Amino acid sequence: SMEDTFTVCEDIGKGWNTAWFGVYDGHSGDRAATLARDLLHLEVAGRLQQCEGLTAAQVDAQLLVAITEGYARFDDFFVKQAVAGRELAESASGDAFSKEMEKKAWLAGSTSVS
Repeated sequence: SMEDTFTVCEDIGKGWNTAWFGVYDGHSGDRAATLARDLLHLEVAGRLQQCEGLTAAQVDAQLLVAITEGYARFDDFFVKQAVAGRELAESASGDAFSKEMEKKAWLAGSTSVS
């Protein structure tokens, strides 16, 4: 079965002409790829919200930090969820409520998104 997924956000920068194209490779299930698809771009978008008044070079540096920290934070988040015993594979219900709760947990731990 297909476990890969992707994200296309044409303008995550709200005026910075920045797009996000993410391709996520699922291994042994699609949950990690799906969670990355739903959450990683939020880190970059949040960082861009803090870039008003910066030069283009400073924004580029902030993007690199946001991507690096976003992936590290996502990995930590995902591992903690697994260690806590949460079932990260889509359950039979796979309902919107559980997905929304994961998104809220992610945003609660974010230093970039308000």
